[in-house]
Amino acid sequence: MLVQRIKHFGLGKTTFLESVAKGAVASGFKVALICPSSDLVRIWRQSMDLEGVDVLPHDFAILRRMIRQKPYDYILLDDCNSMDQSQGDPVTLVEYLLKHKADKQVIIGTYDSDTDNRKANFVEWQLTELATTNESDIEGGSIEIYGEDPEGREVSSEVSIPDIANQALGLIAELRAS
Repeated sequence: MLVQRIKHFGLGKTTFLESVAKGAVASGFKVALICPSSDLVRIWRQSMDLEGVDVLPHDFAILRRMIRQKPYDYILLDDCNSMDQSQGDPVTLVEYLLKHKADKQVIIGTYDSDTDNRKANFVEWQLTELATTNESDIEGGSIEIYGEDPEGREVSSEVSIPDIANQALGLIAELRAS
């Protein structure tokens, strides 16, 4: 099994994934392209000529069923940062689903570094707020976090401490995986 995580991808990601998919299909391989949303699935299907490529939404249950029904040789994941990370890194999940298969598969996931930075900054901000919160201000396992919206108005949100910890653990797992 070949697993590749491509980070800091900028322009050309769509062309890269399209080229890999078309080349693999032309060589007789079965290809799945996993997208972060149903809207992107529709866009890929409508705007790209990907005959022979199964374009699927990132849904763990659908993905598990499809991988069992049709053994793919290439599994391409578009924009992993935008996919649901609640069950872990999408590439790692696909790798897990395929770990007992004897076949040779190629798994390629693309990641946008700007999204990585925004996510890391958001988690760092929450951790900083938690670290500077007086213990007496922590009620019911949550803290109130204040910030500004894009128009400069003050906004606040109640965030649970376990949610902050889970986000931080997710970032740590991503760093270890890369």
